[in-house]
Amino acid sequence: ARLGLKEDYRGHVAAWDVLCIFAQGNGGSPVEFVVPGSPGPLRDFNNGLGGLHHLAFAVPDLAESTARLAARRCAA
Repeated sequence: ARLGLKEDYRGHVAAWDVLCIFAQGNGGSPVEFVVPGSPGPLRDFNNGLGGLHHLAFAVPDLAESTARLAARRCAA
């Protein structure tokens, strides 16, 4: 709810022991959250510290999106 996303579907990837949760929000790109199991290869990757590794979004023009976000950061 904090990001304005609503869960669309989820699934388990046994080879990596991860839960993949796909969410939709306000007509934008879907977002996938990858939640490592315990124990598992991804959990072991960061020494079991957990937390958010990264978010990735597809955009039509990377340079334009970067400039727009930089302008917003400077304006804040």
